[in-house]
Amino acid sequence: MDAKEYPKVSVVVLNYNGRLHLKECFESLMEQTYPDYEVIMVDNASTDGSVEYVRENFPQIKILELEKNYGFARGNNEGAWVAEGEYIAFLNNDTRTEKDWLAELVKPMKSDPSVAICGSKMMLFDRRDIINHVGGEITIIGAGVDTGLLKEDSREFNVQKYVGFACGGATLVRKSVFEQLGGFDTDYFIYFEDVDLGWRAWLYGYKVVYVPTSVVYHKFGGTVDKAIDASGYMRAFLCQKNRLANLIKNCEMSNVFKGLVVSLFYDIWRIGSFAYLRDRYGIAAVLKGYWAWITNLPGLIKKRRVIQAERKVSDRYMKEMGLIMPLSAGIKEYFRLHH
Repeated sequence: MDAKEYPKVSVVVLNYNGRLHLKECFESLMEQTYPDYEVIMVDNASTDGSVEYVRENFPQIKILELEKNYGFARGNNEGAWVAEGEYIAFLNNDTRTEKDWLAELVKPMKSDPSVAICGSKMMLFDRRDIINHVGGEITIIGAGVDTGLLKEDSREFNVQKYVGFACGGATLVRKSVFEQLGGFDTDYFIYFEDVDLGWRAWLYGYKVVYVPTSVVYHKFGGTVDKAIDASGYMRAFLCQKNRLANLIKNCEMSNVFKGLVVSLFYDIWRIGSFAYLRDRYGIAAVLKGYWAWITNLPGLIKKRRVIQAERKVSDRYMKEMGLIMPLSAGIKEYFRLHH
């Protein structure tokens, strides 16, 4: 078999107490049509018997046991560092893949060496006509928006295109570029680390592509509540902290200031909404996110210097390419999803 025709792929499946999802996920991976791949389950110190279950039922799968729950970013990085493949596919454990999922994901990577990341078409597991993710756009406040989220599938979502980022729950990365970028930022734990990775890939001169023929069905939110508290407090806090980190690290300085101004107005409105709802946890999450961001600023500035020294494209270029969402579109999308 020609290695150039079929470069080896390492599929990294991160797991934390997700035993109930593993049968469907791994059975679908065992049916892939792509001829040369390995599967690595990275276990974030599960206590539900996940490791024992996989050893008994899927002996062909490699297992990397971690000593504690390192979250999405570091957990996936640990799997990537032991991966043997030229490409690394990251896949959530609460998914089921189509048979050609991997083969289709590899195609753009093989045909264009400047493509560093390819993202799948993610549909809801129990509503397979409803979209979870078909590529993503970056917002001016450092967050990411899943294109088409909760919309019905249609022709417009079946076109391959460049995107700002690909969801880390079903994505393929060129290992050499992943190493060059330093992997996911482990300070994030979970949320927006995939936005950051795609953003940095573009800044370093690479491309991120959405591949509609690579299809995954995802139990949206099926594993997150096991990794963090189910109250929503930690989610809000981590999203707040991480999007602000993205802003500092990746934007040109003029857009850092613009993004911070918009962010401030956005968060004043959010705090007012939380106050009206008497949601003290929501208010605390926003304020704690700012505090964590402020205390982390020295480290973020060091990261910024490294990233900006490698910058190959401007923020204007990314906006013209449709990778960074205009403010008006971001506001419209927010209200579509929250009302």
